[in-house]
Amino acid sequence: MPPTFIPTPIGPPPGPPTAVPTPGLATSPTASPPVTITATPGSGSSIQFSLEAARLSRVNNPGNLQGLREVRPGTRVWLMMYYTVHSLPRSLPRLTRYTIFRRTQVLYRVAYSGKVRLTDQGKRLSRYTTYVIPKTLSRGRYVYRAVLQIGKRHQTKVWPFMIGSREQTSVTARPPGSTRDFIVATTADEANLNPR
Repeated sequence: MPPTFIPTPIGPPPGPPTAVPTPGLATSPTASPPVTITATPGSGSSIQFSLEAARLSRVNNPGNLQGLREVRPGTRVWLMMYYTVHSLPRSLPRLTRYTIFRRTQVLYRVAYSGKVRLTDQGKRLSRYTTYVIPKTLSRGRYVYRAVLQIGKRHQTKVWPFMIGSREQTSVTARPPGSTRDFIVATTADEANLNPR
C-alpha cells in the first residue's frame, strides 16, 4: 500500500518576502516612486526543508506528534515522519525511507518515491507507512529511523521504542528511562541506500 500524508495544520504560510530598493541617483528634483520587488515562491535556487520528527504511532494518528514509547508484539502501527518544506526551486523528487533496527541489525526497511510540489511550501506535512510488530520479536530496545530525501539533500530522525508487555505513549525522542535525547549516527552509505 503506498504511503499517504496527513497535513498538520499550522496556520497559513508566510507571505512572500519583499525587497526595498536602495536610493539611487535622481536626474530631476522629483524622484520616481520606489519600486517594490516581490519574490515569488520557488524562485530561489536552494532547497530548504526540515524533518521535524519520526514517530512509531497508533494507527489513525491525527498528526499530533505523539508516539509509542513501548508497544506489544503483534500491534499494527504507523511509522510516521513530520516535515516542513521551506523553499523549493521547482517540483523535486522525494524519497521516504522507513527502517527498524535492533542494535545494528536491520529488521525492516521500505522506501517510497514521490514528488514535492511548489504548493507544499510553508506547510507541515506527514507521511507514514503501516507496520505490524512481528510476534516473533523478543522484548527489548529497538529504533525506528526515518530518512527524507528531497532532490539530493536528505535528513534523518530516529524514534527509540521498546517491545514489551504494555503500550506507553510519549512526545519526546528519549529512550525509556533516560533524560537525554537519543542520537543514532548514520554512515554515508546508510544515508544513500537505494530503495528495494
